[in-house]
Amino acid sequence: MMLALVTDAHFRMSVSLIRDLGEMGVFVVCAEYEKYADNAVGFASRFCKEKIILDQNDVLNSIKSACDGLLRKYGEKPALFCIGAKTLCAVANSDIGDHAYALLPKMGDLDFLNDKQRVAELAESLSVLTPRSFEISSDNDFEDLEYPLVIKPHCGEKFGLVAADRYKIVKNAKEASEAYAHFMDLTAEPPVVQQFIKGYGYGCSVVAKDGKVLAHIGHKRIREYPTSGGPSSCADTVCDDDMLSSVKKICEQLSFSGVAMFEFKESSDGKKYLLEVNPRVWGTYPLTRASKSNFAKIWYFASLGREDVEYLPPQSCRMIYYPADIASVLGYIRKKDFRRVFGVIHDLFSKKKVNGLFDKNDKGPYRRYMKNLFKR
Repeated sequence: MMLALVTDAHFRMSVSLIRDLGEMGVFVVCAEYEKYADNAVGFASRFCKEKIILDQNDVLNSIKSACDGLLRKYGEKPALFCIGAKTLCAVANSDIGDHAYALLPKMGDLDFLNDKQRVAELAESLSVLTPRSFEISSDNDFEDLEYPLVIKPHCGEKFGLVAADRYKIVKNAKEASEAYAHFMDLTAEPPVVQQFIKGYGYGCSVVAKDGKVLAHIGHKRIREYPTSGGPSSCADTVCDDDMLSSVKKICEQLSFSGVAMFEFKESSDGKKYLLEVNPRVWGTYPLTRASKSNFAKIWYFASLGREDVEYLPPQSCRMIYYPADIASVLGYIRKKDFRRVFGVIHDLFSKKKVNGLFDKNDKGPYRRYMKNLFKR
């Protein structure tokens, strides 16, 4: 029997994994914390065969208990897939391997990859392009810098910041000083000050085991919502050997295991600069399914210790989240970015795009997602 436990079922990216595993013939059990359970989109999937409520005050032991219960009931240890950062951190470096099969990063790797400054230093040592960084000792240091700049904490997620609040783009010394002080007060440590790269955002995402990349997918961020720097509302698959080469260097250097998304920005001369790493499931994960890759299959069998499954690379694809992409129109109008406004309208009537959440054969998650929006 193939058995899996997928945590954090309230995240929309969990749904694609649940569907892929279910279509593989895996018996999928979904877990969620009580405060999210009623709205968990993953619980509404027809591939969610059982639901488990986790104790948010004792995450590790409640996951162990859930896995042990599945072993007693079905005679198999489940493959464990941790979607949320809190859950992932709880099980990293634990003895979870006694209770479930899992492909997980070490806690030290999570701390390292979540720290933007340490990632930049490692990338530079491996000849991976990163934006230029600046050391700041006083407000006077902002006067002679070339603007715009990006100012951000080492790990904004650790302080509960949503994506759009994890950085500030500043245009002059006054704005820079205020942003620096803001993040300094919030985190009690000097924030990262970097050159701003204007251009499209890119990502290269992987499944890796002991530093070896087993599966990969690249994407280009076409639109986002909120437009101030939120998650992608529209993304295309891309194939970029330079990005993949950079990612492989870092994975190999750290002997990284698990899934991760490496975020890049393309400059006006076509060069791609590594900005940060998200060492967990990322917002555009559903592109792995939309593009008909077998990313989830590779991840599942790698969790069981198998590396003999051939990876089917992604097909060319545009994935859109509705209604988020429609909601982005107002933001792009305010920015006078009419090219993206017309892009939303064009894609709305295009038959070539794939919806990141809706599936005609599994309508429950999308219905629950829309219901959740109207309840806010």
